[in-house]
Amino acid sequence: MAYIRGMMGYNKKFAVASGSHHPARPQNARFPMKNKLIRILCACVALFPLCASCAGTLQLQAEAIAAGDSADVGLAIEATGSGERAAVRAGKAYPMYSIVKFPLALAVLERVDRGELRLDDTITITPADLKPDTISPLRERYEGQTAEVKTVDILYETIAHSDNNGCDILMRQIGGPGAVERYVQSLGITGMHIGATCTAMHDTPGMRMANTATPEAANRLLALFYGKELLHP
Repeated sequence: MAYIRGMMGYNKKFAVASGSHHPARPQNARFPMKNKLIRILCACVALFPLCASCAGTLQLQAEAIAAGDSADVGLAIEATGSGERAAVRAGKAYPMYSIVKFPLALAVLERVDRGELRLDDTITITPADLKPDTISPLRERYEGQTAEVKTVDILYETIAHSDNNGCDILMRQIGGPGAVERYVQSLGITGMHIGATCTAMHDTPGMRMANTATPEAANRLLALFYGKELLHP
C-alpha cells in the first residue's frame, strides 16, 4: 500500500457569497460541495494502490472524478512512494477557510523553535476576544471572563476543534495574518496568501478571498511537514 498526500480547493459563487444560493440554510451549511470533495478524495485514495504503476492513470481518474459538476474543483495529489502525481487546476487560487489554521500553527511553532515563544506561556484572553456566533470552544469555557490561558491550550483548540477565536488570538500574538504569510513565503511557497483574521472573514463576506492557496502550494506545505523538514522534534 502506498501513501498519498493531497490538498483540494473548491469554489462556487454561492459558497463564497455567504450561502446566498440557499438563504434558509444555517451558517455552517455554506459548503454544499463538501460531500463531493470527500468522494473525490476517497476515490483517489482507493484508486491509487491499483494504478501506482500505471503512468498517467491517476491523473485521468482524477480528472474524470472532478468533471461533470458545476463546482470549480482543484486538487493536487502526490504519492510519497512512487512520486506519481495528479493535478486538476492545481495552480488556481481557492479560498482557504479553516485550512489557514495549518500554516498558522506552523508559524507559531516555528517561533517556539526560535525561542521567541514558549508553549507554556500564558496569553490573557478577555471577553472582547471571544466573539459570538462562531465556532469557539474557548468562548464556551471562558465566556464573560478574563483568563490566562496557555499558548499550547489555545493552539490545541484552534487545530483540534477549529476554534476561530483561538485562531485570531494566535495570529495577534505573532503579528497578524501578514506574519503567517511571511512565514510561508520564507519556505519558498508563493501560491498561498493570508490577509485576514477569522473575525474579518466572518464579518465581511468579501474578505473570504483574502486567504487563498493553490492546491499545489498547499500540497507543498503539507509535503514539507510530512517529510519532517519543518520544526524541531
